[in-house]
Amino acid sequence: MTTTFALGTGDTYFVAFVKERPSAGQAKALEALSNDFDMLVVQGRDVHWLMHGRSIETRITTKAWDAIVGRHRSTSRNATRPRRLMERMQAGG
Repeated sequence: MTTTFALGTGDTYFVAFVKERPSAGQAKALEALSNDFDMLVVQGRDVHWLMHGRSIETRITTKAWDAIVGRHRSTSRNATRPRRLMERMQAGG
């Protein structure tokens, strides 16, 4: 992961793994969903998502996300998990 957000107290950082790389138009539409609570940055097939609070407080609706990405075309994880997996892989364990 090359995108990093400066996390404040209470912030949540997710990475959404999209099954197919979003087109330029889809990437632009995803990033346009950003608001004062949510910030989306598209990198390849990954969407980095910073929330200024808990994920259940997001202002991005499933309907808006699905209209761009497609239903069941992505999975999201808290960025802590992939970061830890990468660290373990780099350490050889």
